[in-house]
Amino acid sequence: MSLTSLLNDPQSPVRVYLDGISPLLEASSGQGQGSRAAAGALGLLKLSRSEMLSPPFPDVNASLVGTAFDFRARIELGGFDPRSSVAAAGVAHLPDVIPLIRNGEHRAKILTEAFGIATALLEEPSSESDLDRASVLLAFCEHVARVGATAFEGALGVSCDAAPAGDVFAAQIDPLVLADIKSLLFHNEDQLEAWKNQFANGENYEPNPKFAGSALVGGADADWIIGNSLIDCKVTQHPTIPRLREFIRQLLGYVMLDSDDSLSLRHVGIWLPRQRKTYMWSLTQLLGGNPDELLPSLRQGFVKAAGGNQLARHESVSTARKQQLIADNPYTPYEMLEELARSEDIGLRWRVARNPIAPEPTVRTLARDKQVRVRESVAKNPAVPLDVLETLAKDRSVVVRRAIAEHPRAPLPVRKALSKDPNDEVKWSARANKGVADAKEERGQNELESQQTAPQYGVQIRQDRDESALDSRWFQDFLNHIAGMPSLPIPSASQEWAWMLKRPVGNADWIQAGLSDEVLADLFKEDRPSWVRQSISRSLPVTDTDTRAALLDDPDPEVRWQTLKRTTDILDKSLSALLSDLAADPKALLKFRTQGMSPRDPWRRTPTEYKNETLSFIAGHPATPQSALLPLISSTSTAMLEQLIENPALGDDGRTALIQKLQTHKSAEKRLLLTSASSIPETVLTDLASDAQVKVRIAVADHPAVPRTALTQLATDSKRPVRIAVLENTSVPSDIATSLAEAMLLDEVDVNVLEVLNVINFREDLDVPERLVEKALDRLSKSSVREPNIRLLVANDTRNSEQTLANLAENEELSIRHSVARNPRTPARVLEKLAKDLEPNVRAMVALNPHSPVPVLMDLSLDEADQVRDRVAENSRLPPSTLHCLPPETPSSAPLNFAKTADAQVDLVRESESELERRSHQKRPDRAALLEMIASTSADTRKRVAFYPEADADMLVMLGGDRRSSKVRCAVAANPDAPAALLRSLADDKIEEVQHAVAFNGGAPADLLIDLAGRSIDLAILVAMNPDTPEDILVALTQDGSPLVRFVAEGTLDARADRVNQES
Repeated sequence: MSLTSLLNDPQSPVRVYLDGISPLLEASSGQGQGSRAAAGALGLLKLSRSEMLSPPFPDVNASLVGTAFDFRARIELGGFDPRSSVAAAGVAHLPDVIPLIRNGEHRAKILTEAFGIATALLEEPSSESDLDRASVLLAFCEHVARVGATAFEGALGVSCDAAPAGDVFAAQIDPLVLADIKSLLFHNEDQLEAWKNQFANGENYEPNPKFAGSALVGGADADWIIGNSLIDCKVTQHPTIPRLREFIRQLLGYVMLDSDDSLSLRHVGIWLPRQRKTYMWSLTQLLGGNPDELLPSLRQGFVKAAGGNQLARHESVSTARKQQLIADNPYTPYEMLEELARSEDIGLRWRVARNPIAPEPTVRTLARDKQVRVRESVAKNPAVPLDVLETLAKDRSVVVRRAIAEHPRAPLPVRKALSKDPNDEVKWSARANKGVADAKEERGQNELESQQTAPQYGVQIRQDRDESALDSRWFQDFLNHIAGMPSLPIPSASQEWAWMLKRPVGNADWIQAGLSDEVLADLFKEDRPSWVRQSISRSLPVTDTDTRAALLDDPDPEVRWQTLKRTTDILDKSLSALLSDLAADPKALLKFRTQGMSPRDPWRRTPTEYKNETLSFIAGHPATPQSALLPLISSTSTAMLEQLIENPALGDDGRTALIQKLQTHKSAEKRLLLTSASSIPETVLTDLASDAQVKVRIAVADHPAVPRTALTQLATDSKRPVRIAVLENTSVPSDIATSLAEAMLLDEVDVNVLEVLNVINFREDLDVPERLVEKALDRLSKSSVREPNIRLLVANDTRNSEQTLANLAENEELSIRHSVARNPRTPARVLEKLAKDLEPNVRAMVALNPHSPVPVLMDLSLDEADQVRDRVAENSRLPPSTLHCLPPETPSSAPLNFAKTADAQVDLVRESESELERRSHQKRPDRAALLEMIASTSADTRKRVAFYPEADADMLVMLGGDRRSSKVRCAVAANPDAPAALLRSLADDKIEEVQHAVAFNGGAPADLLIDLAGRSIDLAILVAMNPDTPEDILVALTQDGSPLVRFVAEGTLDARADRVNQES
């Protein structure tokens, strides 16, 4: 169960609850005029009519593109790790799917290899197309996690069957799917760039946020948080109002799951890439009031609505499943493996056959097994005896021979023999296999040289470390952290342990100061990966003439272009000359933008697109000479003219000529450019106020500098949207806006009055008579619109007259009386009457109303309904003495609420925290339960064991040998109580994330940290950032040959010294 599945169930208490917490969202359901008014107030009408700017290609799988682009966007924004994604969960689920589908083993093999290819493409992309392809492969894997065996029905199953290997499957991805992703990326480049600029400027960015209350619903998977805004990506072709309502409901669900308010969410939004739209809502608007006041109690209600869902589910695990895990684990005793190898169950035999610690006699016996899969597993065993490899090289099965051909320990004679095999796959695999003998000899020589050249300190660390990690996603995360991203580039398991143990992992002062000049120079060397150089170039000062000149002459065209775009605040003769040359010479312009591109990298744009983009930039640059700008006036490009009209370098004559051209242009889009300009003659705006096109007049009405004469005309425009635009423009003088609002309140029909009232509500400068607003609301309270009910919106409005609320309190509809009862404007006499309502929900709202008379509260404290008494206990007006008199069956929340009454500053969110904590303790498993969880088919369940303090060394050893999930091994590698021998073993794990967790583990022995620091640049950095790394190791790292390692080690030592000084 998850939040999504709960919301898909119309009868789910969680969905029913979320539908009721937003008055506008609730009112927007249905087809009537009132529903449309509420939908309009939320902006849903406008969104539903959005033009699709990036439609899907013909016959393309739109659902696949949507999932793939979700991955692609996260990849583009940074901080994405495929190994901790839903796609990885799908791959981990494949063994369970195999028996359920035709050709299961082959299909699972293809998709597993495809996931590995996607991971490799993300770590070392040669082009943007590699990232696009990786996102599609991940989308296939995620589909398995979502729907299981059903994923292979149709095209995916057929594609897997047709592909002999994962690389062929990846190469055969529909080109139209890749083109669709590229199109979406192109149309939304500005939005992605804007978000990345926010991160660069220090705005908080948190991908895949974790919610404190997610356990209440079995998990929740949101996209990302920027600042205090939660954003979800929705690649939908037709954003209908019902679909948009579903999106908002889901976002509100995420907000409720932030039960401790640690994420401080105050806005939510959806991103519609096909429409190139991003729309945000404040929680104030959605919840109908101050979220700081409403959220605690709303989250309490959510906790109770989700009360039927367990925090942890214990599944009974079969003996067979436990035996499979034992057969797979590299720490299983020999005797047990020998016994399992004699089983009739082929699944146990092939698992033992691939286990590297399986006894040699057992391996030899399994090499003669009748089942091909068992012999194949022996052939893949990294510790298989060489003579067994030679024997299996003559096996009748192509699958077995291919496994031998690929085995890194296959002797040279075996490889030569297989290189002539009649089967092409075996033949080419043998020819591609270079073996390990040369690699071992080279590594031994490197170690000898390292020992000879390493600095002679108490701690000696190898200096021949691998620097390939500089061209990895991990290093991008590291640079993002230096740039201000809050989270360290460490595995999520390490983050969780750091949070549990309160280890310092925040942004230290040395990190906030940025990389040193020495490190920047080292990372900007020409032999560094291009994306690293491009990233570093953005940190180099373009205000320095020599630095700017060098960057603009860099071999990398992306560095040159990014540098030029950073010069918009610089007025310099050399810069003006460059801009003038580029504007005058198309060949020079194209050379500037493309020379130096790798032949393997396809251009992301055509030459014409490069030209238009560059000229648009030049048109807006203040250093561009007027002589270069004047010819651009004749351009037909809207983007270019938009930049040109704002450029002060154009001069008065040029600006006049451009304005005249646009003002008389037959295209309304061109005339609209004038209304978007920040400075435009008042006479032009006055003329445009009479434009035949309504959208032009609306744009004029929105302009912050629209003259009063034009406003007077627009305020009486025959088209209502124009008048509303005048009313919404905060630059319009309050006297004009107030007069217009008064006229519209008197003249408009009921549904349209709602929109006027909403504008009046957010424009605090308007002085509309209170009595006029009350009369408008009173008219609406008698509206005949019932779908859903305009009266419901009125009942929630705090500007009502007492008489209107009194009339609405007589309504037979429960939702209306409920809203009146909680309205702080409701008079005492009406609350006294509603306190006797037959519905306990209504009485409960009276009990919670901050203006309910004390005698009414005292009566309600004796109410027969638990929820009523519970709400009474929360009301700060109730005398403390009365709380002690509440009946003994009053819910357990009453004592907590008494504390809230005694001290109004105590945060209400503690109730939901205590509820989660209470339920968490109730579910704390004993040893037997932990052992059963270790045998679970769910990787998440097995992983959770590693975080329990009750997990002993034997359990951690068992989990550390989990073959199927690197997430489980990573959780063990991050556990500070993991045995030293186990950490040494995990330090050699083929998954880098596991190695990273060991390097950051506070319990890792010193000699292991020294070894890791000498292996690769990423491990050295993580050892240097480890808060518990011994000081002598850090001192040695401050003398390291790598400027980056020295920088991190020095920063960590300084941070430690600062903490010691603060504590003393």
